[in-house]
Amino acid sequence: MGKNAGHFVGNFATQAIRLNEIYRRKKTRLPENIRPSVVGLHFQLIDGVIQRNFFERGGTFGERLACAWSDVGGPGLQIGMDTPQVSAGLLESCLALLLEGPHRAALGPADDGGWWALGLRSAEPRVFDGVPMSTARTAWLQGARLAELGLTTAALPGLRDVDTIVDAIAVAATVPASGFAAALRHSLRQPA
Repeated sequence: MGKNAGHFVGNFATQAIRLNEIYRRKKTRLPENIRPSVVGLHFQLIDGVIQRNFFERGGTFGERLACAWSDVGGPGLQIGMDTPQVSAGLLESCLALLLEGPHRAALGPADDGGWWALGLRSAEPRVFDGVPMSTARTAWLQGARLAELGLTTAALPGLRDVDTIVDAIAVAATVPASGFAAALRHSLRQPA
C-alpha cells in the first residue's frame, strides 16, 4: 500500500464461527457467555502492520458492520470471511480504485446477491440502515443505500462467496494451490 493507509476489516473469529455452526446444527443455543455481539475480532492494517484490534459489538449484522466502521474509521475495505479466493493484489487494487478515483465508496457484489467487499473513504454510520443482509438483493439494496447517501460508488469485481459445499468446491477450483483448497480436499476425504 505504500503511503496509502487503509483499514482492512475482517471478522477472524473462526473458532467462534465453527462453534456457532455446531450449535446451529444441533439446534441449540450458544452458551450465555458467548454472545454474538462480542464474538469476532476486527483489525486495522496500515502499511502491512496491525495497528489496533477491535472486538465486535452491536446487535444485528448491519449494526455490527456499522460499529466496525465507527471503530476503525476510513478509508477502508471491509471483506467477507467467505471469499477465500481473495488475494492481496485484489484487495490492493480495490482499495486503490477507492482511494485514487473520484468515488467515496466501492462495492463488490457476490454471485448470490450479497456483497463480498465494501469500501468507504470515511466511516458513515448510516450506510447499512435499512439494508437487509444475506438476501439475494443485498448488494443491489446496499448500492441503492450508498447512492441515497450521496456516495458515488466504484464497482468492484464480482466474486462467488462460500455458503454451501457446492460453492466451496467451485471457489477451491479457482485457487487450487491455496490453503482453502487443501483444507477442502482433506475434509472431503474424511469419513462423515
